[in-house]
Order: sequence, then C-alpha cells, then structure tokens
Amino acid sequence: MERFNVRIFPLLLFLIVTGVYLYTMNPTVTVGDSGEFIAAAKTLSLPHSPSYPLFTLLGKASSNLFPFADSGYRVNLVSLLSGSLSAVLLFFVGLALNLSPLASFFTAIIFSSSRVLWEYSLSSEVFTLNCLFAMILLYIWTADDESKNRNSSIALSSLILGLGLGNHHTLVLIVPGILLLYYLGGAPKNYLKDFYAATLFFTIGFFVYAFLPIRSLKNPPLDWSNPENLQNFIRVITRADYGSLSLTLGEKLPRNFETAFQQCVRYAADIVDSFSWLGLLAGFAGWFAWSKRESRTFAGFLAVFLISGIGFLLLGNLPFDAQSNGILPRFFMLPMIPFCLALGQFFEWSRKLTKFWILFPAFILVYSAASSFSVVRHFRHDYVNYDYGRNMFKSMPPKSILFMDGGDDTFYTMTYHTMAERRRPDLEIHDRGGLIFKNPYGDDFRRLIKSEKEKRRQLIESSFLSVRPLFYATFDKKILPEAKLEQQGILYRAVPSNMSPQNGTPASPWNFYALRGIYENIERPYRLRALVPLYPFLEGLDRWNLKYFRRTAACGKDILWIKSNLPWELSMKGYEFSNAGKKKESEELFQMILEIDPRYASAYSNLGVLASDRNDFDASEKYYKEALKIDPKNPDAHFNLGVLYWKQSRWRDVVECFRNTLKYKPDHPTAQQYLMMAEVKLKGSLPK
Repeated sequence: MERFNVRIFPLLLFLIVTGVYLYTMNPTVTVGDSGEFIAAAKTLSLPHSPSYPLFTLLGKASSNLFPFADSGYRVNLVSLLSGSLSAVLLFFVGLALNLSPLASFFTAIIFSSSRVLWEYSLSSEVFTLNCLFAMILLYIWTADDESKNRNSSIALSSLILGLGLGNHHTLVLIVPGILLLYYLGGAPKNYLKDFYAATLFFTIGFFVYAFLPIRSLKNPPLDWSNPENLQNFIRVITRADYGSLSLTLGEKLPRNFETAFQQCVRYAADIVDSFSWLGLLAGFAGWFAWSKRESRTFAGFLAVFLISGIGFLLLGNLPFDAQSNGILPRFFMLPMIPFCLALGQFFEWSRKLTKFWILFPAFILVYSAASSFSVVRHFRHDYVNYDYGRNMFKSMPPKSILFMDGGDDTFYTMTYHTMAERRRPDLEIHDRGGLIFKNPYGDDFRRLIKSEKEKRRQLIESSFLSVRPLFYATFDKKILPEAKLEQQGILYRAVPSNMSPQNGTPASPWNFYALRGIYENIERPYRLRALVPLYPFLEGLDRWNLKYFRRTAACGKDILWIKSNLPWELSMKGYEFSNAGKKKESEELFQMILEIDPRYASAYSNLGVLASDRNDFDASEKYYKEALKIDPKNPDAHFNLGVLYWKQSRWRDVVECFRNTLKYKPDHPTAQQYLMMAEVKLKGSLPK
C-alpha cells in the first residue's frame, strides 16, 4: 500500500496543483516585471540586470510550444509548471527525509497552497523557477546515498547551481546549507578534487550567461546595459546598477539590534499569515523533532531556513512600509521550503503519538488555502495592466511620442504591448531613464550627474514639441518648463506655452477607456492596489470632483504615491480656493488631506490659518500646535503661530515663535523684520 502511495501521490499532487493554478492563472500581463519578462521571452531580449537568460529561453520555448492564446498566458505557464513541479519535488524530499507518504503529501500540498508560491506561479516572474532549482539541489543532497561515490552528486548539483543562477541570484543563499549537507555526509571526501569538479560543472551551467553578449550583438528590442563588451557584461551580471548586494534602490534602515529584531518579527508575521499561529508553533516543534531525529539534514535545512530567510531580510533591510511589504514575500519562497519540511517533521512526530494527527495538517491546509485563494481567485479575471496599456494607446493620436517618467507598471506594460504583441508601431516610446526603450539622450547619458541628465532630457524632449504630438506619463506637471501640459485622460499632452487654445472641446478619453476590475471592491496585492487608483486620481484631476479623490483614498491610504501626490494636489487646490475667498471649500480639502494622512503637518497649519481668518483663535492655536507636534521644525507653522499670538498681543510668545522660524529657516522673507518689531513691543510691555 505504501509503495502504491509513493507512486500515486506525486501524480495526484501534480494534477491537483497544476489544475488549481491553471484555474487561477493570470490570462495576460500583470503588475511588476511581468510585461518585461514576457517581451524578453517573445523577442529573445535582455531584461533588467542580471538579464535572467534562463527564464528568457524557457519563456521562448513555452511561447513556441503553445502557439495559441495571449503572449503573456504562454510565458506565464513557465512559472506555473515550475510551481507545481516544486511541490512534487518537495514530496520526494519529504520521503528522502523518512517522512511517511501521507505526511509528505500534506507537506507538499500545504507548500503549494502558501500564498507566495501560489501567487507567483500565476504570472511571468522568475521566483517559482528559482524555487524549482532550489528543490532540485536539496533533493540531490537529501536523497544522496552515502554508500555510493558522491562524484555524481557534486557534478550534478554544481551544474544545476550554475544554470539556476542564470535565472535568479538568490539561489546562492541555499549554498551554505548544501555545503553542510556535503560536509556532514559520511562518505569519504577529497576536498580538492571535489572543488575542481564542482568548479568545472558550475562553469558549464553558468555558461548560460553567454546568451547575453551573443544576443546583445543583434540589438534586440530590450538590451539593458548593452552587455556586448566585458565591462558591460560584468556590470549586468553583478547588478551594479542596483547595488550588487542591495535588494532594491531607495531608503535603507539603520543596521542595529532594534531593526534586526523588527525584521525577525516581520518574518514570523509572514509565516503566521501563511500558515496561522498553529502553523508557526507546529513548525518550531517540527524543527525540534527533526534535530532529535536526524542531525545532518536538520543542520543543512536549518541553515537554508536562516540564511535565505532572516539572513536575506537583514541584508535587504527594507523599511517597514506597504511598498516594501509588497516586495518581500516573493523572497520568502526559499525559506518556506525548509519550514514546510519542518511542518512535515511535526506531522510525522504527531502521527506516531495520536491517530488524530491528521487534524493538524488539515487545519493548516484549510487556513493556508483559504487565505491565499481570497487574493488569487481574482487573478484569472485580471486585465488591469493589459487595459492600462490599451488605454494609454487610446489617449494618443497616430504618430505620437510618449515619454514615461517612472513606474515599472507603466514601463513594462508598454513593453509587453509594443514588443511582445507589436501594437501601435506608429508610436515612438521612450522611458526617461534611457534604459528600456530606445535611448534618445545620447550614449553618455547614463554617466551624467543628476542635474545634467535633467538638462539633457529637457533639451531633447523640447525638440519634439512642434514636430509630433508629445505625451507624458507623469505626475509632474512642470516636467518640461518650455511647455504647458494639458491632461488627456491618464496622460498629459505637452504643447508650447505660447500656443493658443484649440477650438472646440476634444472628446474625453474617459468615455472610451476599458476599466475592467478597477472599481471592484476585492482584495489585491500591493502592486495591483497601487495601480488601480491611478484612474480615479487622474479623473479627479481632470474633472475636479472630490468623489474620485475619495475613491482614490479608498484604494489604500498606505500606498506611497497616494500619500505624496493626493495631499499635494488637494493642498494646491485648497490654496487656490482660499485665495479666491472660498474658505469653506478650502477647509473641506485640508480636512480631507488629514483623512488620507493624519500626519500631514501642512494641512494642520493651513487649517490654523483658516481658523485665524474667522477669528477662532483657540481652534487656530490648536491646529498650529498639532502641526508642530508632528513636525517641530516646520518654519511656516512657527511663523503662523507667531502671527496668531501677534493678534492677541502675546509678545513673549510672538518673539519665541519668530526666533524658532529663523532658527529653522534663516532666510525667511519676513520673520526677521517682524521679530525686531515684536521685540520692541515686548520691551514696551514689560513693567518698568
């Protein structure tokens, strides 16, 4: 019976996981790097560093093997099959660790139901393929028969490691665990001979990177960093543009004990989200049982768990915001492998203690699957990115030029549509970084300092103003000083500042946009949540209707671009209303800002001004002090509070406020003058 289970369980597992994944898979391009990887696979191009040659080649093979459906759907299948095969291999690793077939089956099915594996098996991303290579490596060294020569294991694992690094560099994080499994094995070792063999076969596998210069010489549509020479080649494979050991560009937290502890808590919280508190406790109990049962594999897999999990978190050291929380889970896939096997150890231990042991894996499976399905069940109808690209097309007349000012979802959605699907060949499209689409700024652009880059951009882009329709995907309305930007749906059209307004009102693009899923109240991953509110935000600006801004805020007040752009636009309109005497409308806008971001100090300061204008001094003082509680160095709040005290003849407080204003803004245009006057008045008010 057990031999039958060993045969039927892997097949059953593969069919169940593949079927469920197929049912929930994205039908086309989606958020993140998906569009870039689809285009790279379809055109055999080089995506961003380190160019992921293995995924590109497999994506191309999948596109040719399944010559039907959307390009995105065909490349998505690479991720899907990698995810389901990873689950099957986990089953065999469980057997090699002496788990029963049923315990191994539950371990594998729980792993496949985890949100991180399920979600990233549904779109064109490199993470499930990375997971598959990790599973192969761990299986080689777990199933290794110590009574036999290990030469074959060393050769095969080194080849797989080199090849796997052609997909994703984080695979290297499991190497310390593999080395422990090798070192603690009982078979005789010849370290020097083993090193030479490993180096040889690793080099053969790593040779997949030869694809980069060979293909770059053909000038494919995507050709990041142009790795045709040795210097550029090394720059690409070391991810030098991102910082070789950095997870992303941008803010990093201080490296201290407090931050390290918070990162550990973050990691534990992700395990709880995936498997429940029972799953977390069962996993730790499983580690303990594993240590008593088999010390060699326990040490190796614990090293994988700690280094690819906590170690990676400490290395990346990302801030604790929603955007970073949306980035990190995909990197938890590798440590999920040993953690799920620790769950399997707990199941095996409990199986020997009670006949009701099956309740433990059943509960964890139901919790994990329900938690994941609540998010991924909508993916099979996800056309948000697909429609976003088509809607940009609808905003531009024939032979337009589009410059994109940031945002992977904008860049890569257009990459997918123009390169993979070959839509709108009449358009000329550029990214302002000069990395993805054809660089119009010159070969030296990437070497320029920031200020010189901006001058070059303005010089080149302004040359198109009177030649062809010029459009921008941007939030910056002053992106081209020589032009004025006129909103056309989700894009802006740049026209010369001296151009007279056109006769008639052009048809609004909003009437023609596809908005599938935009206004559905469903749970989404962060990056999808961050794209959806772009529509109500820009429509709110176009029509100036607070209804759309409230829809924007409802998509998530934790979305970083909303926290920076929506309050700013409301503030500008608030100033405009206040200057026009529309005090009530102005106050409504500043109150709305505080609903979005309760720590927006300038909103409190402006509410203080409005309260002061209507002689409500108590409310005004309260607003100013709230602003200073949030931002004690805010010179405007100090100055406005001083003006309020001036109206009340509180000269000592006036002097203190104006001194603080000059302390934090020495070049304040009026504080010095009023300070001198206030000091005279204070001196005159003192008793003689």
